[in-house]
Amino acid sequence: MTLDPHNLLAILGMAIATYATRLAGLALAGRLQLSPRAQAAFDAIPPAVLVAV
Repeated sequence: MTLDPHNLLAILGMAIATYATRLAGLALAGRLQLSPRAQAAFDAIPPAVLVAV
């Protein structure tokens, strides 16, 4: 199996975009003032994603 430069560039670009959005989420999460209801909704996301997978 060979990997041409266009595919490699696409894979690296997607990896950078993925990690950039994760880092941005972590950086912004501490700055948001959420209501208790919104905080409960955000706390429910990880288990919901785990069950969906």
